Amino acid sequence: MFKVSFDERDLLVETDPETFFFTPHYKAHQLVLARPDRIDKDWIRANLIRVWRQLAMKKAVAAWDAEHGQ
Repeated sequence: MFKVSFDERDLLVETDPETFFFTPHYKAHQLVLARPDRIDKDWIRANLIRVWRQLAMKKAVAAWDAEHGQ
């Protein structure tokens, strides 16, 4: 399960339904489900970093950026 916007979820499900999906339970949430054997590891990493950057304190993001050359 990954946090994404509703627009991104719709796009993912539409373009790659073999990998991404959601059930009626998650319809009202900005989440998408993914089949582990099909999901791209680079997409996972990018999603986790993006979501972390949105939620983390600015000081932590700045430190991470400095360490990783962002």
